[in-house]
Amino acid sequence: MFEYLIKYFNSYAGKSLVGDEIDLIQSFFVAKKFRKRQYFLQEGEICKYTAFIIKGAMRQYRVNEKGEEHVINLFIENWWASDRESLLNQTPSKYFIDAWEDTEVLLVKNLISHIW
Repeated sequence: MFEYLIKYFNSYAGKSLVGDEIDLIQSFFVAKKFRKRQYFLQEGEICKYTAFIIKGAMRQYRVNEKGEEHVINLFIENWWASDRESLLNQTPSKYFIDAWEDTEVLLVKNLISHIW
């Protein structure tokens, strides 16, 4: 599962990551599976994770007062899913994020709280 993440990083690093670098990156991630329609984040929660999507897709959406869903973002394979505003500011999210189909991700915890 991690090979997809390492391939992604290699494509942006301009070089191939090696042993200790790969181990360090992997130490920040944990694998998780979401069933179709399972929530990654619900409105009002504080976002605690960013997900790198290995397989599947997720959607970020709002629900208006009539109960209608409005999709804001679609997150696909080899992409990141999160509510950045909620994550960075540690404020309640205005959005829902759920699995659009059965989805496999690598989760990374919010490192912001560990840096400050």
